[in-house]
Amino acid sequence: MRENNYKPQMPDVMEAIFDAAYLIFDLVAAVLFFIFSKGNTLLLMIPKTCAYMWIIAMGLQLLF
Repeated sequence: MRENNYKPQMPDVMEAIFDAAYLIFDLVAAVLFFIFSKGNTLLLMIPKTCAYMWIIAMGLQLLF
């Protein structure tokens, strides 16, 4: 069986980090618009937190 020794290259990771940052911007904008129109929206913060965790995981992937 062949081992998969693929390690992500810097452009791949930078593109993913850009995608995650764009996702966070969209989620924050959605939360702000929803708060101004409806009120309390704590459940909308969960996807934003997941996007932050995704960025941390990508950074750790570069280190190890």
